[in-house]
Amino acid sequence: MATYVHPGHEVFVIDVEARQVRRVLDLAPHRGPHAMAEDPDGKLWITCDDSSEVLVVDPATGAVAGVIDMDCHGGHFMCMSLDGSTAYVSNKDTAHLSVIDFASRTIRARVPLAEGGEGLCLSPDGTRLLVMSHMGSPLPNEGRPEHLSVYVIDTATLKLIQQVPLPTLPGIALDADKESRVAISPDGQWVLVSAFRWNSFVVLNAGTLAIEKTLLVEAEPMNFAWRSDDPAAAYVANHGAGCVSRLSLETLTVSDRWPSTPPGCKGRPEDLMFVRSR
Repeated sequence: MATYVHPGHEVFVIDVEARQVRRVLDLAPHRGPHAMAEDPDGKLWITCDDSSEVLVVDPATGAVAGVIDMDCHGGHFMCMSLDGSTAYVSNKDTAHLSVIDFASRTIRARVPLAEGGEGLCLSPDGTRLLVMSHMGSPLPNEGRPEHLSVYVIDTATLKLIQQVPLPTLPGIALDADKESRVAISPDGQWVLVSAFRWNSFVVLNAGTLAIEKTLLVEAEPMNFAWRSDDPAAAYVANHGAGCVSRLSLETLTVSDRWPSTPPGCKGRPEDLMFVRSR
């Protein structure tokens, strides 16, 4: 299990209108909060990577209402089922996906994944869960493929039904790509994968999972965002380059890019989102 020198234990609540930190939720002794999701009761579910837990937190009071022991090194990325009954949690250094029952707050199942998991997302109808393999995993695996891949899990049976290999790019070490993300376009047509160390973006047909194109983008692409008034594009945060790329889903090209920080700022974007104008 990895140990960080100064693991964080806070979640910041930000007033969007005032653009100020309203308060801080101190989760100590739980360490390394990473991913968050909201359950049907309005509680926050927070993965704590360093303490290997998933917390259920009341956002109004900051009180920890539940602690789910992952029993492994993990709790990295998470998403909720469409009906809010299930949380899916990827474990980057453990060879399974954790499936947590909302009502009992217990681990209901563990789905074997040979390389561990990173980014994950649900199909628009909730029938398939897509999970990225974790190429930086220290797990022993003699049959590990020399490429990233997308795991496809049937959410009804919780069975792995497919593993889709992605193109191997030259000059990149096997264990270099550790932060890959996956998303499905709002229209359900495309599966989008960011390959962090490969500085690339892979576009797959969502219906067949056939690879349509591999695009080179700015350094270290990470997470995606969508604009409601621009459904034919995906926006990508490029962590290493300090910029945002616009990917046209009509032409499957990088159609624009711009800095994400003012000149002289050393910000390194990882996630991005669009908010409604007020």
